[in-house]
Formats: sequence, structure tokens, C-alpha cells
Amino acid sequence: VEQIVGWVQNRLTDEEPAVVHFALETLRYLVVNEELEFDLVIRVLEKRLNVDLSDVNVVLGLDKLALESLFALLGEGGLEEEDDEEEDFTLEIIL
Repeated sequence: VEQIVGWVQNRLTDEEPAVVHFALETLRYLVVNEELEFDLVIRVLEKRLNVDLSDVNVVLGLDKLALESLFALLGEGGLEEEDDEEEDFTLEIIL
């Protein structure tokens, strides 16, 4: 993993949107397979892309292809397998 991370990081600033897309997809793959930590990847993205990912207007200004893969990556964050011991919580709608 260490051998490709530097290469992937350098591709995040490429002028070609397809290259950025594939770099983001590679990062997503590494997060899904628990090779990289999600929080670390987000910090690197904010630094390399020079964007604040909490600012919706800035994020939506990215290229559409890069935006698609960024959303896929962001969708992987914070999802952990549930333990059987955890209670099952449901939302109740009150009218």
C-alpha cells in the first residue's frame, strides 16, 4: 500500500478529470478494504484538492466525474460493522 499511496496522492491534482476520478476510486477501494483510515484520507483530500469538504458550494464546484467518485468515497466513511450485542434502534415518526 505504501508503494502506491504517493502515486495516488500526486494524481489527485492532475488536470485530467478521469485521472482524478480513478485516484479517488483507488482511495475508496483502499478504505473499503481497510488498508487506509477514512479520516486520514479525508485530511489528505482536503490538503491535496485544496478544498474544505464541509463547504458544500466548494465541493459542488468540482468536476462532475471527480465529484461522483468523491461522493462514493465519502459514503464509505463512518460505516462499521455492528456488533450483535448492540441494540437495534429504530426511528419513530411522531405526527
